Amino acid sequence: MASDIPIQVHQIDAEYSLAEITDFGAQVLSWTPRGQNPVVWLSPQASFAGDTTVRGGIPICLPWFGNPRFSPAAPAGAAGNHGFAKTTVWERDDSVSSPAAQLTSGQGNDLGTSQMPGNGGKQAGVGAEASYKVLTYRLSHKDGELFPHAFSAQLTIEVGTTLRLMLEAVNTDDHPFTFEAVFHTYLGFSDLRQCELHGLEHAVFLDTLTDKKASEDQPITFNQSFDRIYDSPSDLEIYDPAWGRKIWLKKLGSKSTIVWTPWNRFIKDFSDIPDQEVYRFAGIEFGNVRENAFLLQPGQSHRLAMEIGVDSLVDQGQVASNWDLFVRGY
Repeated sequence: MASDIPIQVHQIDAEYSLAEITDFGAQVLSWTPRGQNPVVWLSPQASFAGDTTVRGGIPICLPWFGNPRFSPAAPAGAAGNHGFAKTTVWERDDSVSSPAAQLTSGQGNDLGTSQMPGNGGKQAGVGAEASYKVLTYRLSHKDGELFPHAFSAQLTIEVGTTLRLMLEAVNTDDHPFTFEAVFHTYLGFSDLRQCELHGLEHAVFLDTLTDKKASEDQPITFNQSFDRIYDSPSDLEIYDPAWGRKIWLKKLGSKSTIVWTPWNRFIKDFSDIPDQEVYRFAGIEFGNVRENAFLLQPGQSHRLAMEIGVDSLVDQGQVASNWDLFVRGY
């Protein structure tokens, strides 16, 4: 990635994976386990000018999601899609005690490590304990024209054998308000037309392209444009046979799952997505939106967490997860 771009990008070199993270939106831009193709997809035509969201990675959508006209968070004025957190420079917190550690200013690759408890994040076939590199960001919003409610947010990112995110939002105002939050994750695939998503069978979804609700009893196969909001707390698995792997996702504090891909129907609407990339990614997003948006009372907080891992379909190798210990540790 170019070094002269306006947005500062930190290169995270962990024992078993590599990541790119920027202070702009506190956004994970990419995540790649060593020896693998990228799991978190970044568009080769993404803009790093700092005036729009970087296309790909994991944008943090809050305090609302999607078109503000349909958001129960009721943003005001000329609010854009998906909230303002994704285009705000977050403050990197180098003072947080364990498990977070300091990042050397301006270098971007000297994160401290956090040894996770339990089995230490052992990876099958490796037999060694994996250390996680940790980065913590904070955002404070007093009030404003677009969202006249005060809140603070903290995002913790852990990079290791898996990728983990924990977002905590706190109502710092003197009145309650409705809040939406989403990990807008772009996952990378060999060819989406050959992949299959498990975990949303029988879940009711809103198809925002038709404004109709439905459910399906089979795993999702990708052969058309998708823009669906599922009412589901379930974890997911996506099988990618061409790359010989299964991507799995765990979540906490999320009742909504969004599945989105522009496909050929809408790809021309996105100048920052090359035509040849249309089958190389999908938005698989966790959060709380629409009727699942949460009402925060003064002083109340809400936590949203996600873990992404990869298992081999060739040798049945599996990456161990300390998910339960992770979510209890914050």
